[in-house]
Amino acid sequence: MPRAGNPLAEIRFGARGEPLAVRWRDRVWPVAGEVRHWFGRWPWWKAGLPGGRGRASLVETEFWRLPVRAAAASPLRTLELCRDPRTEGWRVAKVTDGT
Repeated sequence: MPRAGNPLAEIRFGARGEPLAVRWRDRVWPVAGEVRHWFGRWPWWKAGLPGGRGRASLVETEFWRLPVRAAAASPLRTLELCRDPRTEGWRVAKVTDGT
């Protein structure tokens, strides 16, 4: 689930909806391998959203796991990004080096 302290990122998508690159930490990271895409669900109060009349009890959050490289000779890094349900922007939820 996205947290307000997680850094912001932008995903650039291709014409068919596939992720091509991520802008993160003032750098563009091209996608360099197979991506994973899924959705998670949390109660609205855990997502930090206000309750309201007619609001469903679960909030759906979109995730992407993207292998990226800063440059062709750079080591592989995997970014797990999630769409923040409060802003609809993307946040970096997890970074893994070397996988």
